[in-house]
Amino acid sequence: MNLAFTFNYDSLKRAKVSPDECLEVLADPFKTFYDDLPSQRGSPRRMWVGYTLTERRLEIGVEYLKSDIEHIYHARKAQNESIKRAVHRE
Repeated sequence: MNLAFTFNYDSLKRAKVSPDECLEVLADPFKTFYDDLPSQRGSPRRMWVGYTLTERRLEIGVEYLKSDIEHIYHARKAQNESIKRAVHRE
């Protein structure tokens, strides 16, 4: 199955985060997460905390719209609250 990613470009622009950096965090094998509240559409959402290839720690919010579409609705430098909430899961 090939995943398709969509992005909230306003969020990325505000935080000076690129789409590639978001995907790098999602590919980080040591990333952590916590479940966020469902979206207004009722879709599940998860906040990921991980590193880019240049060691930038970011928090990336993903809304799971369909089985093959993931919408990155939030991206910015990882905040202390998100770091503390995200726990390592294998």
